[in-house]
Amino acid sequence: MECRGPAVEGPFEWKKKSWAKYLGDYSVLESLPNRIGRAGVLDSFKLIRDPNSALDAYIASYVWGYAGTGFGPYRAERVIRVTRTRQTASTSTPSCSRSRRSL
Repeated sequence: MECRGPAVEGPFEWKKKSWAKYLGDYSVLESLPNRIGRAGVLDSFKLIRDPNSALDAYIASYVWGYAGTGFGPYRAERVIRVTRTRQTASTSTPSCSRSRRSL
């Protein structure tokens, strides 16, 4: 058997409604083509300028990577929610070293 390099994957359809159910109205869901391919996802990474555009690129990569599995929307939402919860907790509660000094 001759090795010819990695298989080329073509664009495929994904279910926007399923993703919107878990992720709400992120604008990236509307901007992604309904036949998503590797090149389109890579283009979204070229547009990263701030945390919001980084999140859009993350969502695009999840749509491409998990679109056919059925659990991608839930998994992406969970990662976003947990990350935001941790960020909120780290900015709203004193650190251990701070509370020790105040004793």
